[in-house]
Amino acid sequence: MNMIPNISPTRSKKAAFTVLELLVAVSILAVLVGVVARVVSSASNSIVKSESYLDIDSEARLVFDRLAVDINRMIRKKDLYYGVEKKQGNDEFRFFSEVKGVSSAADAEKRSNYSIINYRVDGNGALARAVAARTWFQPFVLANGGNHDQIELGDSYFTVIAPKVFRFEYTFLLKGSGGTAMQFSDRPYRPGEEEEEQENLDPTRIRGFRDVAAVVVGLALLDEKSRKKNVNITDLTARFPDSSGNSDILRPWRAVLNTLNQSEGEQNVRIYQRYFYLN
Repeated sequence: MNMIPNISPTRSKKAAFTVLELLVAVSILAVLVGVVARVVSSASNSIVKSESYLDIDSEARLVFDRLAVDINRMIRKKDLYYGVEKKQGNDEFRFFSEVKGVSSAADAEKRSNYSIINYRVDGNGALARAVAARTWFQPFVLANGGNHDQIELGDSYFTVIAPKVFRFEYTFLLKGSGGTAMQFSDRPYRPGEEEEEQENLDPTRIRGFRDVAAVVVGLALLDEKSRKKNVNITDLTARFPDSSGNSDILRPWRAVLNTLNQSEGEQNVRIYQRYFYLN
């Protein structure tokens, strides 16, 4: 009897991943995904911040360009009054300028020879500008007291020109300043050189800016998105000191930037300064 060998089919062994290898692969993949996500998030935040800074830079530049036109055309006369209001916090600046304006919407066709320009920060923390048209036949005076006609510019005259500006400060660079001997003043005249009759007139009389070499303006801006991050604009405004005769505006403001809360929107505050030299 022939013996038939019992031949059983052999199974080929196929390579496979072990559980440990799978865990290692998944861990590496998770790390790579996390790194990529962090890079993408960082790039996205950088783009958003760059766009925000570009918007702020553009707005500050527009304000300075507008101020340059108004100040360049400022009417500087010895017998003219100006509204130089240095306040704790935001300042207010009123002056005559040969800038075209209208007295009201109803008189849009009646353009003036000159206007009263007024810059101030409103209650919402935005820079507003007023252009009140005047004619040479109207009282040529801008006074706060005495027997002079007082020109009050109501809220209806103002238009917000820079919603990101929450801090507006100015000072005056006096003539004869230069190098390390630069002399600044909150009043546009040298201390002790006020005219005697000024005591009987308005204290804002500045004799045509004859002692002033340049008007120095400082701005602090914060974008709308950052303002919504639990930022108190009133408190933030108070943290930027008023100008003094010891330095320009920007120097003490730079020190404030280092103290702002980096976990909130305050870190996006941008500060600017420009000198407007008078001819």
